[in-house]
Amino acid sequence: MNISKACCPYMIGKSGGKLYRLTDHFEMRPDRYSVMKFELPPQGRVAEHCHPADEETYYVVRGMAEVNLDHKLYILNPGDLLYVPPSKKHSLKNTGDEELTLLVIFSSAEALERSIYVEE
Repeated sequence: MNISKACCPYMIGKSGGKLYRLTDHFEMRPDRYSVMKFELPPQGRVAEHCHPADEETYYVVRGMAEVNLDHKLYILNPGDLLYVPPSKKHSLKNTGDEELTLLVIFSSAEALERSIYVEE
């Protein structure tokens, strides 16, 4: 059994958000899930995008988020969970005064590499 700790960001986005891969996709088959920790500074946002073949689930650990999913607005607080079906356009914004921390679960280990951004 491998234990993974989020020590170094896997990716730092234009929004200043930091993504930490908690499951190492190099040791996993591409059809397996991946789990990541995402930190987004106050008022940071992730542009509208979709994952054509992958499901995504957000779990709010800390902070407040506003998610626009398929033209419907969701307000998320700590303990909330939101499921994003494949191909559904969505964006994310930290609406709070503190850093937003999410656990993000993808249905594939390669979901990020297959993301399509609608807006930048």
